[in-house]
Amino acid sequence: MEAIQNKMRSRKEIKVEAAKAANPAHHERVMAYHKDADIIENVLAQNKHLVKDINLKEVTIRVRYRKRARNQLQCHPVLELSPSVHKRFLEAGKLYIDLQKVAVYDQSPLVQCAKCLGFGHTKAVCGEKTATCSYCADKTHEWEKCPRRKQNEEPKCKNCWENGIKTEANHEAFSNKCKVRQKWDEIARSRIAYC
Repeated sequence: MEAIQNKMRSRKEIKVEAAKAANPAHHERVMAYHKDADIIENVLAQNKHLVKDINLKEVTIRVRYRKRARNQLQCHPVLELSPSVHKRFLEAGKLYIDLQKVAVYDQSPLVQCAKCLGFGHTKAVCGEKTATCSYCADKTHEWEKCPRRKQNEEPKCKNCWENGIKTEANHEAFSNKCKVRQKWDEIARSRIAYC
């Protein structure tokens, strides 16, 4: 690896540097009318007791994106946090945001495609022509129209099935029980600075 880096450094037009670990993230459930700036302001103002002994220069909080919620009045903002703040918030378990006391959930950095059910990309950039059902792994229909799901039959994970773990494939493709998903999640988390 070092030989490759030295060779790359000899070329002036190429810049070589070590990959930096990304900040961890978590999400919580808040009211959808909150703007991103309001969420950050409320988190800092109403939870000072959790970060009082951390240097303010080390505190990073930003809304990375928002996940939709079933309830249209709610949203699930995913906050990117500095490692020390992330640890404190998870240990506390709950945060005050506006008039709410909300639970804090660790957010996996793993990205899973809703079209092909693979990992590392989203459906917006997926190269597959047809979608795969996340319940039964069939390419002729999507989850909403799955006859096996409607008849309460056992699910079949596409990723476990394709990776030869057929005896443990009785879960949906997005399930946390999925051994393949767990492996990819571990890989994705290895690039995060958890302190």
